[in-house]
Amino acid sequence: MARSATTRNKAQDAQTLPPFASNVTLATPLVGHHTQQAALAEALSSGRMHHGWLLHGPQGIGKARFALQASAFLIAQEARKGTGLAIDDGQPEARLIAQNAHPDAIWLDRLTGLVAGRKLPKTIPVAAVRDALQKLQSTAAYGGWRTLVVDAVDDLNAEGANALLKPLEEPPRHTVLFLIAHRLSAVLPTLRSRCRLLAFAPLSGDEVAQVAAGSGATGDAAPEAIPGAMALAAALAGGRAGVVQHLLATPDLLDAYGRFCALACDSDRASISERLTLAGFTAGLADADQRVMLGLIDDWFSRRITQRVEPAPLPTPAKTVDLAGRRELAELWSAFGADLAVRRAINLDVSERIMALFDGLDRVYSGSRSS
Repeated sequence: MARSATTRNKAQDAQTLPPFASNVTLATPLVGHHTQQAALAEALSSGRMHHGWLLHGPQGIGKARFALQASAFLIAQEARKGTGLAIDDGQPEARLIAQNAHPDAIWLDRLTGLVAGRKLPKTIPVAAVRDALQKLQSTAAYGGWRTLVVDAVDDLNAEGANALLKPLEEPPRHTVLFLIAHRLSAVLPTLRSRCRLLAFAPLSGDEVAQVAAGSGATGDAAPEAIPGAMALAAALAGGRAGVVQHLLATPDLLDAYGRFCALACDSDRASISERLTLAGFTAGLADADQRVMLGLIDDWFSRRITQRVEPAPLPTPAKTVDLAGRRELAELWSAFGADLAVRRAINLDVSERIMALFDGLDRVYSGSRSS
């Protein structure tokens, strides 16, 4: 399987660092989340701006993009325009925020403090958390609002999460913390209780299509393939703007997922070498690319268990399984996901587990009766 220039491997992870791990940008308009925009704008205009906002919802639906927009809206007052949190991204302060160069806008993620050539850490370093909090003790460089975005709380260890309690209990003046959480249940109750919760839901189909059309990222895809790639990425994203943008920027992931669909449940035609190639490709992906690929496989299991078809033109298994088979599928993916999380946490090769997953699928589909 060829690797396009847009898909980085793990060795390249820390050598081409984006401004933020989530690679968010102010260059494209914020799509959707109108209720959330109105809530923050109303809090500011009413003089009741809460010092801590917990932005929670599924990963990839735009929470980081919202946090960046909110930071720019608060800090770059001269850039505000129109309704919601709309800003002029060409205004000098807004440009500094987008470049992660504004002293009053602090962004904290796993890339913070990372030196080129080093491995991307699995958690946000505690030292980076403390350094960010130390910056909040100084006077705002521009004399207005200051913001700290933590992307994401899920990436903090216990020590890092506890360090955030002090600024939430005793917030510095005109300082707002935006804490991004992919799993609200995993956030410490002491953090949740000190924040205003803002729930985010997947975008609508029209909004996802708008993100796809405006992403401007189609990698090495041939011009005639671009409309199809956009439609497929939007269908697979399930309302997650970040997934759409990632798939269009790394078209090899769309190709690899298509290969997974073809190989997963066709043991009579799938060769061991093809499966080994796909497993090796997935194991060698950069952290963010691998996370998206495994997320697509997670969605594949969800569709098989609920007996839904794959988005066209991807193949759907010709054989459906009975209730017992669907239960086996759920148990297989649960066990695989748990083992995979451990392997990724300690940087172990995941290709062996992917091959074991194929073996498990063969057993399920060969042993279950058609429903």
